[in-house]
Amino acid sequence: MAAWLAASPRFATFVEEYKNKIRKKIRVLNGEEMALDLLAELETAYLLLADRRFELFYEPYVGEKKRGPDFTASWRTNLTFNLEVTRLRSGSGEVEGRLADVVCEKLGQMQPAMINLLAVVGSDQVPAPDLATAMQHLKLLAEKRDPILYARQGYQTPADFFKGYERLSGILWRHGAESPVDYWHNPQARRLLPKKVRNLLVVLSS
Repeated sequence: MAAWLAASPRFATFVEEYKNKIRKKIRVLNGEEMALDLLAELETAYLLLADRRFELFYEPYVGEKKRGPDFTASWRTNLTFNLEVTRLRSGSGEVEGRLADVVCEKLGQMQPAMINLLAVVGSDQVPAPDLATAMQHLKLLAEKRDPILYARQGYQTPADFFKGYERLSGILWRHGAESPVDYWHNPQARRLLPKKVRNLLVVLSS
């Protein structure tokens, strides 16, 4: 954090503006994993604010008492999108299955009538999944009413899954410090991020 604050005046301004929210999160940290989760959020803000065309708003839906994304971002003032950040924590099981659980957990935070992105932060110790293959497999499981998926996520019908899935515009996968960034766009999304902004996010996150 100290290095990011020193390197980026825009990030320092962001932290000053949202210091109360950040301090509140720090106070309830319980263990290293939660600390790394918070750092992943703040690092994402640091990376995006390197481009002056982006403005970020932290936890904009908290006041509405509903689940929402970590950030709303505006690009050149004429494009607005939501961005939820999560880490793929260390654990057992295939990375594709763990990614599916993370995606399903976050679908409830995708907002209607908005471009919604999910940024997943992996690590060099976790093999990067083929996002397109993993998401296609997840969609098929939902369509076939896979009993394990439905029991784990609490779905009753495919509509429960697709309500959030169709709001998910894409997934940005950051895989450790030395690995390339990957992006998957959802062909069934109601709203998609323009390709030039998508490419810019990949570059900034690298």
